[in-house]
Amino acid sequence: MATFLPHSVAWLHCISVAVYGRLDVNDALNRPAYQVSTYGHPSVIAYAHLAVDGNNNTEFLMGSCASSYAATDPWWAVDLGVKLHVYGVKFTNRKHTCCGTYWQSIAVVMIIVFMYL
Repeated sequence: MATFLPHSVAWLHCISVAVYGRLDVNDALNRPAYQVSTYGHPSVIAYAHLAVDGNNNTEFLMGSCASSYAATDPWWAVDLGVKLHVYGVKFTNRKHTCCGTYWQSIAVVMIIVFMYL
């Protein structure tokens, strides 16, 4: 599953993501995640996998969320590992006066990739 902010120069700022496919279970929990870039702060590095670690703390400096540098059409993705029906996606945005509107427009794209070894 991939998310991006289409046709914009923006950054993915402090997100947490949950994907629900069955029995109200977060199928994205602790799955491999990737993003356009990784934002580094003097006290926190906002790796992509932090969006799916199960910690929904909305304070960036607590090191609980993913964030990228500004980019054209920024994206974040998670490998769910299996084919499944997705019934819901929950995004948790940063709770802060400077950044609460960063995710006003978002696109969710499901991509099925088959790998043959």
